[in-house]
Amino acid sequence: MKTRSSIRSRVVPVLICLLIALADLQAQENSKTSRLLPVKVNGKWGYINDRGRIAIKPRFIVAGVFSEGLAKVRNDDSWFYYIDRHGRRISNNSYFRYADDFSEGLAMVQGESSDDKIGFIDKTGKVVISPRFDGYSGKILWSFTDGLAIVAINDKFGYIDKRGTFVIDPQFQSAAPFSEGLAVVSKNGKYGFIDREGNTQIDYRFATAFGFSEGVASFSIDRQKFGLIDKAIKKGK
Repeated sequence: MKTRSSIRSRVVPVLICLLIALADLQAQENSKTSRLLPVKVNGKWGYINDRGRIAIKPRFIVAGVFSEGLAKVRNDDSWFYYIDRHGRRISNNSYFRYADDFSEGLAMVQGESSDDKIGFIDKTGKVVISPRFDGYSGKILWSFTDGLAIVAINDKFGYIDKRGTFVIDPQFQSAAPFSEGLAVVSKNGKYGFIDREGNTQIDYRFATAFGFSEGVASFSIDRQKFGLIDKAIKKGK
């Protein structure tokens, strides 16, 4: 019969090995998920980790925040591209005049020329939605949120899905992401709310309006005094 001491002598080393392995796995996971923050050193931007140590050597003119494991940066030639958490470049050797943060696996980009159209790339740098939308040029565009992105054609805004297909045709002077099932859009200088099918749910009657949060939305009739509306307000009322 085995004594308790002999059993313990075998079990304890196994437990120690398991604890060491778990600690190593946790350290690896922490290294993957630790935040990287932009920092400027001697006129160049790089990234530091949570401990304040340089993780990516400062060499950029502009350094964006990391989103979904990638960050947009700009070089001395004033063009953007993307890097991973090791500072390695993606984007298939492409440079961009405009580059947005990654959202839901895709990023909105515009080619090097101001005449180039807006398209979308995936995390490998592959173009997945061909460039055919109005260039940035100061427009307020939105990357994917809840499966929809806001783009423009001929200065009219609409909503596309991840195949690049319009689910709500370009028809608005401005548009915002959906919040609680409704989105703020404008026509003829007035703001209203639509649903995800593009149906008007609250008429275009406001000088400005903001998205719903916790069941209410802020609005103004004259841009001086503001109030709150709820979803009980229906079209035409």
